[in-house]
Amino acid sequence: SIPGLDNAQQLWSMLDDMADNDPEAYAQYMQEQMKAMKDEAQANLPTPAFCARVAVQGSTGKIALYINACHHASMKPSVSPDDPVNLAVSTLRKGEHKGKTVHIVMLSQVMTTLPAPGET
Repeated sequence: SIPGLDNAQQLWSMLDDMADNDPEAYAQYMQEQMKAMKDEAQANLPTPAFCARVAVQGSTGKIALYINACHHASMKPSVSPDDPVNLAVSTLRKGEHKGKTVHIVMLSQVMTTLPAPGET
């Protein structure tokens, strides 16, 4: 038997029974589950810090590359400016800005504040 399969089948059976016998309770349950999933997904998004637009030379000419720098609570911050910075980098994706195709990459956990001159 596959681990967890019995639990999944019990859950599906319960949901089928609820949908048949109490459609309003089923609809409310599903709305609550969807809201909880949306809230969890929203909580896991990185917090924007800043965006940089750079022009890079592509095979067909210059293209715009937007670098969205973000931070996230799950990323371990650097202890000092000399420590390496932990980064999570997204895959390069295409988007559109002002009617033109642009390329976008997300960086998570960047330094959003710099040490004052002379501080180490």
